[in-house]
Amino acid sequence: MRDSIVKSPQVAVIISVYNGQEFIAECIESILSQTFMDFELIIVDDASTDETLSVIKEYVKKDSRIRHARNEVNSERCFSRNRAVSMATADLIAVMDADDVALPDRLEKQVAFMRGHSDVAVLGGAMEGYENRQPFVAPSERLPVKLLFNSVISHPTCMFQKKAFQRVGGYDESNPLAEDYNLWVSFAREGYLLANIPDVLIRYRTHPNKQRAVYKESLRQSMNMVWRRQLFFMGIDATPLELDIHG
Repeated sequence: MRDSIVKSPQVAVIISVYNGQEFIAECIESILSQTFMDFELIIVDDASTDETLSVIKEYVKKDSRIRHARNEVNSERCFSRNRAVSMATADLIAVMDADDVALPDRLEKQVAFMRGHSDVAVLGGAMEGYENRQPFVAPSERLPVKLLFNSVISHPTCMFQKKAFQRVGGYDESNPLAEDYNLWVSFAREGYLLANIPDVLIRYRTHPNKQRAVYKESLRQSMNMVWRRQLFFMGIDATPLELDIHG
């Protein structure tokens, strides 16, 4: 009698979380409630010091599609996401932020598009604010040109091909704040196509009460690194002033 062949799920949803006990259950529930059910959910706990791991373990007990890992020390999102992708058996990867909520048909819409457009390596969509339902609309045209100036795919909405991700080297762990922007540039440099659909896929928490001035300045410096990289590819060794003008 032949051994039964275990079929890999079509999609791996990956979540990196650090001290996310307040929102992680709602995030997980939004994935378990998807209309598209052929997925695995991989959660990497980045050495949380609150009850995040306990919440995750309770869900692991309830649903065999969920797997988890824990970093021994806090290692930031890029490391955790790279680890989650390495654990995935599916050929499509969907990213979730631990404090966001996926709309019920998110995976269904993205899988249908990706299966119908095998030349697209990365797919994003629109998202709306959790607190005020303010829409965040990702640009949908002339993505390679817009990529010179800004990230063209909203990271919490992205789905990408695992093989393409591995070929470009995954997330750059040396530039964690602009990890998504840097990744899209890597895809484009290798000739992969990027696309967006207009549908709202995610309810995105903006945390309006947080002080974000320091974060925004750090993000700008991280984006400077990506701009410099792209301009260097074009034969331009930009000065700091030229990078500011570019930005």
